[in-house]
Amino acid sequence: MISRLRVALLTTETTHHLYFIKRLQQVQGIEIVGIFYEQKHYPDKEVSKRYLKKSNGIFDKCKRVFLNPYSNINFFQKRTEWYERYRFFDNKPVVYPKEIPLIHVWTMNEESSISRLNELQPDVCVVFGTGVIKEKVLQIPSKGTINVHRGILPDYKGLDSDLWAIWNGDFAKIGTTIHFVDIGLDTGNIIEQLTVSLNSTEGIYSLRYYTTVIAADRGTRILQKLQKGEVDSKPQVGNGKYYSFMPYPIKWLTLLKYNRYMRMCSTW
Repeated sequence: MISRLRVALLTTETTHHLYFIKRLQQVQGIEIVGIFYEQKHYPDKEVSKRYLKKSNGIFDKCKRVFLNPYSNINFFQKRTEWYERYRFFDNKPVVYPKEIPLIHVWTMNEESSISRLNELQPDVCVVFGTGVIKEKVLQIPSKGTINVHRGILPDYKGLDSDLWAIWNGDFAKIGTTIHFVDIGLDTGNIIEQLTVSLNSTEGIYSLRYYTTVIAADRGTRILQKLQKGEVDSKPQVGNGKYYSFMPYPIKWLTLLKYNRYMRMCSTW
């Protein structure tokens, strides 16, 4: 008889991540032994004060707020959250699964997080939305660590992968990659990868919804295969590029570029 797969989730407390958790709960043959909620580390909290200290006068300060590459001002974030609450949960209150241990941590790499993860003895860790996971954490699960990356690897490593693909005019490379985690940044062997079919009737705020649905559909299937020892993976071909947070002005231009492309698609 095949034993249940013990899974630890390393994620953050957002609507699309909670949907992912709900989907994994429904998978037969796996047991979620713990959920680690890592705190969101917005660079603006650590960098913006130093950045703005250099300003001289109100005009210069306003300019620096707008051009601040570390600003968490997100002109479509609220629309994205509303869209996801509606599509994932029909605008009903999002309820956390109380039967699963919930551990709030500052980072997954601190000693207290590592100690708690060791106590849970997971077979596999599933990462979705945390910071970089270091080797001490990767050594704990016996079957490895899997990452959900909302981007197409190896081309778009790092952060805001879907937005950077749009910025580059690379509309065919918006999607989700599920891969094993190694000590590099989004460099592990790829298990599955799927692109999003863009819908000209919906805005850029819908992209995270669709990439998360892919992640949940493929992720549940991968865990079932992993339980049976049937997961295949392949090395990444090519080096690709690592992207960091997209600066606010470029996000604005990316939205305009996306809307223009969607208008073109609707006339084809």
